[in-house]
Amino acid sequence: MRGSRARWVLRPEQWPERDRQAWHLAQQTSGRLSQAGPAAALTVSTRKMMVEAYGTYLAWLAKNGELDSVAGPADRLTFERLAAFLEARRRTCSDNTVFNNLRMLKMALACMVPDQNWAWVCHHPAGPLRHEAQAARKKPLVFDPGHLMNVLCREMDALMQAPAGRDEAARFRDCLLVATATLTGLRRRNLLDMRLEQNLIRIASSWRIDFREAETKTRRAIAMAWPKPLLRYLVYYLDVARPLIVGAATTPSRYVFVTHGGTQVAHPTIATIFARTSTRLYGMRLHPHSVRYAEATTMQSHDPNGLSVTAAALGHHGTRTTDQFYDQGTTSVAQQVWLDLVKRLKPGSDGGSE
Repeated sequence: MRGSRARWVLRPEQWPERDRQAWHLAQQTSGRLSQAGPAAALTVSTRKMMVEAYGTYLAWLAKNGELDSVAGPADRLTFERLAAFLEARRRTCSDNTVFNNLRMLKMALACMVPDQNWAWVCHHPAGPLRHEAQAARKKPLVFDPGHLMNVLCREMDALMQAPAGRDEAARFRDCLLVATATLTGLRRRNLLDMRLEQNLIRIASSWRIDFREAETKTRRAIAMAWPKPLLRYLVYYLDVARPLIVGAATTPSRYVFVTHGGTQVAHPTIATIFARTSTRLYGMRLHPHSVRYAEATTMQSHDPNGLSVTAAALGHHGTRTTDQFYDQGTTSVAQQVWLDLVKRLKPGSDGGSE
């Protein structure tokens, strides 16, 4: 068991033998004499959430003296046990957390025991309903992405005029990272995994962003032009700021967004970068997901009938995810933010008023 959740989560190496073996087979890739397991094609983050959910259930069984070391995954989950488990979880976690964990638990079991139908897990009467989970979610921050882009570009302009040092280069990187997320809607994993000549490709005087199906969460390829308002900032970053950050590293990585020595910006660090940069320049503590909320909300406010367009822009398979998690549009937001953004960033514009 681990961390502050020691009584709630069992890691895979702590699972009973049959559970460990079932999970191993579920993740197994295809070979000459074997087929790929049901979990093999899932992303690392999805498998991690599945492990978390199933490990939570096993830890609860262990705490209550019901973790039979001889039984297998198919025998562990019964209607009555799940009812008691959900009752305990809802006393300590939000309905949104329990709702999501329940779906991950169902997915884990479906991968480990694929010959059984586990759909009933998500429909257990003791679990939270969808509207209860939605009500328990934290409301996303509503902000003007056009204004955010305005202050980010002003900061990058100032840094481009100032004497260049490593600290200034790092601040420029942070601004460009937040600005890129705001204008592209890329997930943080793709932002940080973006590599030169692989995902960021120069074509004549412009650049393209390309990710293969296997590199995205939704298993759909991403192909887009680098945002024109950020083109000159990208050029400065690659020519001036990034080399300063890399320093004298002999074998720097090809990641676009790097830290000192040329190593990739760590995934947990992006939240710190967003919080630090947005608080200092914008006066609001933003998270990487905040800009995805803002993009969807703005597009929905500008065109309430364009749900499928919004879903495509955010890289969702269908409209349900966008409708369920992102559509927070209100009349107060419907102020043609994207039109204002384009106006503010037009060449020769003074950037608009603060």
